[in-house]
Amino acid sequence: MTNFSDIHYSILGLLAECGCVSRTTLDLMDYTTNYMNRSLHALIDASLIRIYGKGQGKHYALTADGRNHLTAHNPIRFRKEFMALNRKLTEHHDRAMLCGDAAAMLSFAGYAVHPDDKPPLPAHTPTLPHPPDYQHWKSLCRNLTMHTYPAGEDDREYGKRLTAIGSYYDSVLLKNLLLADGNNKDSQGARYSRACGVLMTPDYLLRVFHSRDVAIKLKITGEKNFTKLLTTGLVYSGYLPTGLDGLLVFGNGFSAARLVIEHNLNGDRKDLPYYVRKKGKAGNKKKPEYELLKGTGEGGELLRPGDIGNPIFYLPLNSGGLELLPLFQFPGWADVLHRGINRQAFGIADQPMWCFNLDGRMVYVLASLNLTDIDHTLRMIKTKPAQPFAIACLEWQLPLFSDLLMPFKEQDIVVKVMPRDFMEKMTANLYDIWR
Repeated sequence: MTNFSDIHYSILGLLAECGCVSRTTLDLMDYTTNYMNRSLHALIDASLIRIYGKGQGKHYALTADGRNHLTAHNPIRFRKEFMALNRKLTEHHDRAMLCGDAAAMLSFAGYAVHPDDKPPLPAHTPTLPHPPDYQHWKSLCRNLTMHTYPAGEDDREYGKRLTAIGSYYDSVLLKNLLLADGNNKDSQGARYSRACGVLMTPDYLLRVFHSRDVAIKLKITGEKNFTKLLTTGLVYSGYLPTGLDGLLVFGNGFSAARLVIEHNLNGDRKDLPYYVRKKGKAGNKKKPEYELLKGTGEGGELLRPGDIGNPIFYLPLNSGGLELLPLFQFPGWADVLHRGINRQAFGIADQPMWCFNLDGRMVYVLASLNLTDIDHTLRMIKTKPAQPFAIACLEWQLPLFSDLLMPFKEQDIVVKVMPRDFMEKMTANLYDIWR
């Protein structure tokens, strides 16, 4: 068999912990396109991974030989019990790619995805005294250690989260855990949640979704029951952030973010595209796939800012989203981001607010891609056409705001774009503060 190098085991390990991962998401790994192509072909030729789908839907998953190869390479990290979970994560390939891409994005950003890299459920985090000071918050954030394995050929160091902060738990595990709680009358409703999983950060408990790049249609009752059950003690114990109702939505581009905002801003539309599951024919044992539909259908209710979560953060599955995502692990990261932008763009030394009046012009700092804030901003622009506005964002976010502001191009709106190295300095500053 081919002698595999770090890139091959990085790909295999990512597929093991995430299930299915699309080609576009794999390209976010720190390798050249040619090197990635050769490595994927080598793994396919060795029958360790397989391809599903075509075009943008192309994604990869481990084969049985791939799982066995990893188990031989590291019999502890890739033990048979973990590989049984991997098979479960890949049962429904269409949804598996969505959940796998979300998990891969979080893994790239430094969050714990593999079970060995985070606490088992119920995940415990020590509570903070009231009120907490800087040192208490710092102790909460400094929960990362490194670990290696004593057996097998794998000599890598892996990061391990000592608390639930910065740890991501897949919905497959969570739903099984919640549904096993037969004493809770709401447990059955949780299975209708479309959440890919849950990420705890110092500020928010974030349910994670993939938008499919279309209007997000959800069964609101199922999402609310799922959220409620996260705080029963079955999943988390000890510290819980004050923001228990947040959402983190991923998409390949900005189309879903535009649809959420425009749908809420302009009222109901009957032609918004969304996905629902095909109904299988009687006697057909083949599992139904998903199809793209337009209209109201039976897929639930279209997502609006504030209806099942607040705030709603939206991140594209690209290098821009990967630039912003690591900030979520730090307390008060949005305030620090706002301060830096207000200093850079408007010359204000200490302003943590995302919305304020500056010499008669209303300023909105929208770089955090909080859809709730963006929705509020556009409502203000729409209802106050004579008011001057200023919007601040990052360079890679400009296509989103250019499209959203197109209907208001005749109004006095100034768009401030941060320089390319702004986020690199911002992230380094946060690491200096909290690590």
